[in-house]
Amino acid sequence: MRRRPAGNDLVCSAWDILSGDVKPDVDVLIIDDAGDHAALQAADLIAATGAAVEIVTPDRSFSPEVMAMNLVPYMRNLQRSDVTFTVTWRLVSVEREGNQLRATLGSDYGDVTRQRLVD
Repeated sequence: MRRRPAGNDLVCSAWDILSGDVKPDVDVLIIDDAGDHAALQAADLIAATGAAVEIVTPDRSFSPEVMAMNLVPYMRNLQRSDVTFTVTWRLVSVEREGNQLRATLGSDYGDVTRQRLVD
């Protein structure tokens, strides 16, 4: 079992977004470790506000636990909203940088990292 990323206290869950407990900002990174409906629902809700959304998953394919008939409506909405889909990357850490958060992504396939600056 993987440990929680450093800076986990700076992030919220998809369920926090879906419940309305947390209001998303304008540049949002969603980490989908489960590959199921929660990340897609949160992305759809956030994208509908006009926010820029990127969904990142460590899986080789997008939302493997969501079957095709269920995936189609999500993909229609998310593509229409210009959501970015990034596969084979996982969240390594999150740290504050001014009023934003710097997320560091790593790969299970090599010693490489990428960073994203988000709200």
